[in-house]
Amino acid sequence: LNESIDPETAEAAALYKRMTLSVDSDQNLRWTCEYGESPTSLVAQFTNQIIIGDVDSFQVLYGVDTDFPPDFSINTWTTADNITPQNSVCLQSQNLCETGNLLNTIQDGIPLALRIALLIASPEPADSVVDQQPYAVLNTTFSAADDHKLRKLYTSTITMRNVTL
Repeated sequence: LNESIDPETAEAAALYKRMTLSVDSDQNLRWTCEYGESPTSLVAQFTNQIIIGDVDSFQVLYGVDTDFPPDFSINTWTTADNITPQNSVCLQSQNLCETGNLLNTIQDGIPLALRIALLIASPEPADSVVDQQPYAVLNTTFSAADDHKLRKLYTSTITMRNVTL
């Protein structure tokens, strides 16, 4: 691979970057980072690094503007399954709003924000009663096992950069 370095970030220069987060069977949140010159030529920068342990649930929702022309207000929250990258657009110029250009073909809307939720369990059982309450983790419900672990739900909403005209 003939790699160049971005002088501003000291990272590999690439047109496409993909970061993947997933929870494995041992309840570890792992991430993988890939980069490349096209979506089909991505190369792993690092793979399956553990970043958080004891994750009971990890959920992500995308805040999407589905108006045409876009008004940059979130109309709906949805999962990644409902967003097709080639049918979504981060606007970079007014030209995209003109008749016959790319924006007129979007089907899924423009992702403007991410809502992330993590339900974390204590590593060891606690001297407490069994936690039988269900947890609402964004769009899913998690029912705790009979394991006497303490749990904490963390949520955050993050706006995406560079989504302006």
